[in-house]
Amino acid sequence: MTKDPFIRLYAAIAAEEIERIRHYRKPAQRFTASEAGNCPWRLWFKLRGYRPAPNTPEAVLRMLQGEIDHNLIRNLFRKYNIDIKGVTFDATTDYMGAPVFETMTARKSFEIPMPDGLTDTITLSARADGAVETDEGWAIFEFKGMGQWAYDHLNDEALMGDEYLLKRLEAKHRYYIWQMQISMLLFDYQLAYLGPKHRSDAQYGLERKDGTRFGVVIKRNDAKILEIQQSLAMIQRHVRNGTPPPKSCRELKGSGSCNNCEFYHLCHGADERKKKGLEPVVLYPGPQIEEHPDQPISGEAKE
Repeated sequence: MTKDPFIRLYAAIAAEEIERIRHYRKPAQRFTASEAGNCPWRLWFKLRGYRPAPNTPEAVLRMLQGEIDHNLIRNLFRKYNIDIKGVTFDATTDYMGAPVFETMTARKSFEIPMPDGLTDTITLSARADGAVETDEGWAIFEFKGMGQWAYDHLNDEALMGDEYLLKRLEAKHRYYIWQMQISMLLFDYQLAYLGPKHRSDAQYGLERKDGTRFGVVIKRNDAKILEIQQSLAMIQRHVRNGTPPPKSCRELKGSGSCNNCEFYHLCHGADERKKKGLEPVVLYPGPQIEEHPDQPISGEAKE
């Protein structure tokens, strides 16, 4: 067996993920703010209890880095006396990436008037990075890391004006907008503050031509919130009747969100496997999960 530390690290993470998926259980029947803007099929598979594919070691490490980034920016706020509500800090260390404990959490149920005249009940939950003071007032803080391509395009639109910036966010970063709108609803705020990070050069905020950096203030929009709630209620109807949403609702095949979806193997991936003469709904391309004792490999979790 190799002693190469990186080979062993990635192999250990992969084995840990497979073990996690072996014990996967059907999640609570509610929608989280961070997932509200996801592909409706992705949400449907999750809430029906279909088992996801294990995360790749690369994905796990990206998530860990993201968690460190969240803690780092909030520790920087603390270090430089920038108020942030709704979090507590690990008082045992001054390390800039020290743990930050989020105390802003919420879960509420809502009666949603639907276009067909009926009323549906959905449950929403969220946790927030905290709340910060802006020129327009206190706002829910939402920190997001971006790759260079996404960051550059968003920055270009921001320099053209708020109207262009908001259109870009709605078109290309819908889940940012939906998450912040649901968070504002659950925490009863009128503003949210998007704080981007450019992953490639480790800088925070968008950049003006004079070199100053800034975040984006998003205003609460109750009409948009109702639209989001109705969309989620529609998905919940499909979860209850067992039929997936229309195919027209699926994320565009080949997009980053689609390719990185934990249910790709059951969605677009199933068709591809069938064309190759393979079982179309196998959970994961390999035997790692097949010994799972009490849940069908490709099916829904037991109640």
